[in-house]
Amino acid sequence: MRDIPVAQWSEFLEQFSREHRAWLASVERVHPAAPRRVEVNERPLLSIDSDAADGIVFRFDERSVRIDAPKALRVEETEDGVVRGIELEDWSGERASLRFRVAARPEALDGIAPGEF
Repeated sequence: MRDIPVAQWSEFLEQFSREHRAWLASVERVHPAAPRRVEVNERPLLSIDSDAADGIVFRFDERSVRIDAPKALRVEETEDGVVRGIELEDWSGERASLRFRVAARPEALDGIAPGEF
């Protein structure tokens, strides 16, 4: 896991969202005092909207997941630097993890999302 400084969140999430549009992803939430729960299971990622003051929203084809008042943003990468997903942590200690079904370099894919041709 690599921490992303708050000042870079907007730019990082904009690029991340663009590079991973339509990738199959899942979102899990974990709170220290509650069981793990799956919010989204292997759905195409449409976008990630960020406003560090208000929160961050993962948008999928039929569902959105909002993380209010995030305090930390981390990117999970393989040893080769391939992104597996991202993790957001809020001030209550709850973590929301977005993970891709397959970790691949964006440039290794065809770049055409379903419905865009």
